[in-house]
Amino acid sequence: MWVTQPSFQGFCPITEAVERLARDSSIEERGAVYTRREVVDFILDLVGYTVDQPLADCRLLEPAFGGGDFILPAVGRLLSAAQREADGLSFERLAPAIRGVEIHRETLERNR
Repeated sequence: MWVTQPSFQGFCPITEAVERLARDSSIEERGAVYTRREVVDFILDLVGYTVDQPLADCRLLEPAFGGGDFILPAVGRLLSAAQREADGLSFERLAPAIRGVEIHRETLERNR
């Protein structure tokens, strides 16, 4: 579900800046950082986001998912953990477990 915030052109410099970043910014302008898989695995292990835990009961927020370097391994762990449960793979059960945000529209569409 998409929610669009109506705005007045020229009314809010923050809204205009976010819109420009979403529309046509470079990787450098957005401060994009791509995390190596080894680092992702280490961080997920470090915080206890492991397949032996009931990950569907956890909540994970990826605030800028970019190319999916972090969120895709997390989804993989969530699915592996859920396979151990009787009703584990239902959409209703897993949908609230992970949320990802991406401001850059092209990146969002490419990874959707």
